[in-house]
Amino acid sequence: MGLFVRAQFWVPAEQAELFQTLATALVEASRAEAGCRSYHLCQRPSDGDDAPAQGFEFVELWADQNAFDGHGASAHFQEYLPQLSALATDEPLIEVLPVLL
Repeated sequence: MGLFVRAQFWVPAEQAELFQTLATALVEASRAEAGCRSYHLCQRPSDGDDAPAQGFEFVELWADQNAFDGHGASAHFQEYLPQLSALATDEPLIEVLPVLL
């Protein structure tokens, strides 16, 4: 049935624009992968304009484990993930769930 993936990043407010620019490139390249069913970047609600960090979440759906593994090995993933992680305040929180229905 596929794999559902959530990857949550918290980024200092002053780095949010750069994060979103890099993330946009990752999303566009990932959507072109054969096993990608959907790939989105969402912005989590903030605590206000003066919040020290912005929350972003990638929400992905992959056809199967092979498609997900291929994504992790792709050139664009290998290029952008280190850059996105370097902007984050902590390690990203990543959940991979099998789709049942």
